[in-house]
Amino acid sequence: MILVFDGTSDSRELCMQLISEGYDLICSVVTGEAAKKLESLNIRHINGRLDRQNMIDFINNNKINAVIDATHPFAESIHKTALDVSNELNMLHIRFERKPVKINSKNVLYAGFNEINDLLNDSRNIFVTTGIKTVKFYEIDASKNYYFRIIPDPENIRALIDHGVPQSNIIAIEGKLNYMVNYSIMQYFNIDTMVTKDSGFLSEPKINAALDLGIKTIIIKRPDYKYKNMAYTYKDVVKILKEGGIYPES
Repeated sequence: MILVFDGTSDSRELCMQLISEGYDLICSVVTGEAAKKLESLNIRHINGRLDRQNMIDFINNNKINAVIDATHPFAESIHKTALDVSNELNMLHIRFERKPVKINSKNVLYAGFNEINDLLNDSRNIFVTTGIKTVKFYEIDASKNYYFRIIPDPENIRALIDHGVPQSNIIAIEGKLNYMVNYSIMQYFNIDTMVTKDSGFLSEPKINAALDLGIKTIIIKRPDYKYKNMAYTYKDVVKILKEGGIYPES
């Protein structure tokens, strides 16, 4: 039995491929929306955040022999917990994620959140696409216009307003925005700096749009956990599973 920590469209696609090959798995998700997506695909799952002890108990009670962390690259809490628990139980751990974005351009800077405010000193109109959980890292300055793109959830909007972001600067929209939508948003708001995370290929439309507009682009680097088993494709995952002695049931 494999425990998969789900969190992206890539992880759900991976699960479907593994199931079709005969692997037995169960997914762990933390939101009702994610659970609905798995239900629509008939993927067995549990819903609710697992802390360290709950994760250990679940693994032991369900005879899990491999863990695949397929959550978002910046889901740091689950990365650490899944890795620590796997090491403690001496079981196979695989980190599955999109390949990092590698862009060579004079307008692209790679940085951590601890550097972000210094890098924004000379910016005026800033397009922030790093998610609601990162709002705390930004020192809202009245001399600058911060435009935050977030999922349209009332709590998210309230959190931004409480942090000092004007309602008119909140871009609440859900879904994968293509190149033209990103281009239009940045052009409309006269953006001179964009901040995004290195989330893999989904970041490229907004990065490409920013570069074409001559906008300075700050890419937040991924945390480095020194994973022993990294996988970027389904074939990578299967190879690691088989090397660990885990084969499909049929």
